[in-house]
Amino acid sequence: MEEKEIIVVTAALMPIKRKYLITQRPANEHLAGKWEFPGGRLKFGETPEACLEREIWEELGLRIKANKLFGLSSYIYDEKMQVILIGYLCRLSSTEIKKDVNYAWVAPVQMDDYDFCPADIPLIKKLQEKPG
Repeated sequence: MEEKEIIVVTAALMPIKRKYLITQRPANEHLAGKWEFPGGRLKFGETPEACLEREIWEELGLRIKANKLFGLSSYIYDEKMQVILIGYLCRLSSTEIKKDVNYAWVAPVQMDDYDFCPADIPLIKKLQEKPG
């Protein structure tokens, strides 16, 4: 029987003037070219908040504070891998991205114009339902 994998991933929802930072997945990774809220894979023994703060520093060179749980999502890719996505509202200490990544600041109403990873879509829908 083929091994199936469950991966727990964190995502940062970082609002600045009602826009959120999104990043595009690199060409050499799973779901290459798709957009997502930045974040990363939880390591054993790590809290989701610590994971998110570490990943955002590693990926973007940004210091953040994971403040409040925003939402959860679960998606099965290719019947082999399930991603559990934990989204947090975060506060940035700076908006100067120090890494070479493709990114955009996007309002929730504009997010439908981007090709997002499927696991991110429930978080987008929830953002789009929020007033203001």
